[in-house]
Amino acid sequence: MVCDRLRANKLHRDLSEMLEEGVRLNRENAADALEHFRMSVASLTAQHILSKDVDLTKTTQEALAEYDRVKAGHGMLGIPWPWDALNKSTLGIQNEELIFIYGRPKSCKDGSDRPPVSESGEPR
Repeated sequence: MVCDRLRANKLHRDLSEMLEEGVRLNRENAADALEHFRMSVASLTAQHILSKDVDLTKTTQEALAEYDRVKAGHGMLGIPWPWDALNKSTLGIQNEELIFIYGRPKSCKDGSDRPPVSESGEPR
């Protein structure tokens, strides 16, 4: 592509200029040349990093595939939690997630706020 060749030519010119200046500085003071290279490489790297082009048709196909996966899994993308409320919020346990479940002190996390129930399931 023309864009790729233009980018490559620009990078080549910038690198050549950096090297010429570095050689000149090295004749005077090696430490200055080293600092010049360090700063120049960081600058060139930031200037010439290529962004990834997005293929919208592929993105649409991926979105549809994810939709079908969620629909087939009854809304679950990952491993289900034992609590329905958490499943509705997170769609299950996902890869590379770190989830903390926290309950404030004295907030009835143990279920002690519920009325006692007999073995038959009837309230006492």
